[in-house]
Amino acid sequence: AASEGIAEALEEAALASQTLTQVRDALQRIEDGTYRKCVDCGRPIEPARLEAIPWAAYCLADQEKHDREAHIAQGGSTL
Repeated sequence: AASEGIAEALEEAALASQTLTQVRDALQRIEDGTYRKCVDCGRPIEPARLEAIPWAAYCLADQEKHDREAHIAQGGSTL
C-alpha cells in the first residue's frame, strides 16, 4: 500500500511539473505576442478553451490531433 502512495505522489509531482512548464511557455508567448494563437496552425485559440486552460498552446482541433498521436505512441488503438 505504501508503494501505491509513493507512485501516486510521483505522478502528481510529474503532472505539476508539466503544468508549470506549460504555464511558463504561455508566459513566454504573452511576451512574444503570440498568446491566444495556436502554436501549430496560428489560428486563434477558442476563448472558452483559454478560459478553461489559460496556458493552452493549441486550438481544440490541433490539441485533439496531439492527444490521438500520444495515445497511438503509447500503444493505444487507432480506432
